[in-house]
Amino acid sequence: MGKLYGSLTKPAQWVRKHTPFRIRQHVPSEVFHIHGWQNTLGFKLTDPIGNLKTYWQLLKNLDNREFIVDHATSSSFIDNMLAYPG
Repeated sequence: MGKLYGSLTKPAQWVRKHTPFRIRQHVPSEVFHIHGWQNTLGFKLTDPIGNLKTYWQLLKNLDNREFIVDHATSSSFIDNMLAYPG
């Protein structure tokens, strides 16, 4: 997410130079709020191959109840990440 925000610097400078839009005119909680699903997606996109491998490991270990419980626990955490307020 840091690289994403860093890449917004040049477009933001262009907007400031060519438009009357100013970020300070907006409520921070509306502008900088990141939803939980965005955090989940961002986290999963950091290692898409690894993400697929975890599902492959799940398929290979469907007969191992302990593995399934551990996988479900970690998947639930990743799939239900909290939102970051503004």
